[in-house]
Amino acid sequence: PMKKILKHILSALALFMLALSPLCMAQDGSTSKSKDEGSQTKSNNYRGMIAPSTRHINPLQVGDQTPEVALRTLADKKTTLKKAMEGKPAVLIFYRGGWCPFCTNHLGKLKEIEGDLKALNMQIIAISPDRPQKAAETNQKVNPGYTILSDGPLTAAKAFGLAFELDARTLEKYSDYGLDLIAASGETHESLPVPAVYILDKKGVVRFAHVDPNYRNRLNNEAILKAAKALSK
Repeated sequence: PMKKILKHILSALALFMLALSPLCMAQDGSTSKSKDEGSQTKSNNYRGMIAPSTRHINPLQVGDQTPEVALRTLADKKTTLKKAMEGKPAVLIFYRGGWCPFCTNHLGKLKEIEGDLKALNMQIIAISPDRPQKAAETNQKVNPGYTILSDGPLTAAKAFGLAFELDARTLEKYSDYGLDLIAASGETHESLPVPAVYILDKKGVVRFAHVDPNYRNRLNNEAILKAAKALSK
């Protein structure tokens, strides 16, 4: 009887600890949803749509085929993700916009491993909701050797299951800072993508995924390069 009681206590404790942890680490080191959040997302699949919050996003996972999505170049010309990849593997970066210092800092740091990724036959493609003119300003500021593309309507962000709607409190705070997301994107939405790093093979299949709702946390160069090297073997 004591063994049964102890077993029930340990099981209850394990469930309690799981409930306290909103995020768990995936095997590849990326951030994934907890079981509770996963079941909520399953019943409210917002992939292809704008989720009501970061808790409801449903990002593409390792093994998923990336959908074909329309994007725009810095010169405001139509393009697609497939066309931008040109049949080569890619490290795909989703960032919030050139107005975000965490994003521009990350974009700048990526330049340090661009040569290493090229040696692995991989390219970097960065995507944000900034309209082409704003994306071009970021390109001029960061001066990367890699490609920056515009996703104003959040077509790519929605297809990758990363788009979410900002709450009224956050929008008010941004407004106090003088930030106008509608002006930045040139669209009518006030939504953003959760920052993410994907590594896609030449066929567009997700081979690595890292998604973190905390926009302050960015995957460092060492982790990106380590994943890229592992996948290139």
